[in-house]
Amino acid sequence: MKSVISSASPWKQEKPAVKDIKYKKTRNLEIFKQNQVLLYKMMKIEQHDSNLHPVSIGKKLYNQKSSSINQRLRDYNSINAENKVMLGRLQSAKSNYHKDSWMKNI
Repeated sequence: MKSVISSASPWKQEKPAVKDIKYKKTRNLEIFKQNQVLLYKMMKIEQHDSNLHPVSIGKKLYNQKSSSINQRLRDYNSINAENKVMLGRLQSAKSNYHKDSWMKNI
């Protein structure tokens, strides 16, 4: 009767496959190139002044008044201006219905 248990060491892959090495190298090179592009874009953005820069945002917030009354007043004035424009358009529009045609049908 043969023994069922093998006392030999398990199989191990001694060297990684050549395809795996090439794939890893190309993938690492691709990641490196993408990182370089992102770094370049970030540095370019940092060099230019922007409205979104934290320093300029802080200045804007500091110069603004924090009173909600002023904000409400600005909203009220802008709504009134929009309403005036809409009223002007409604008043200048010609009617599609005529009073005379109504009287004839009655």
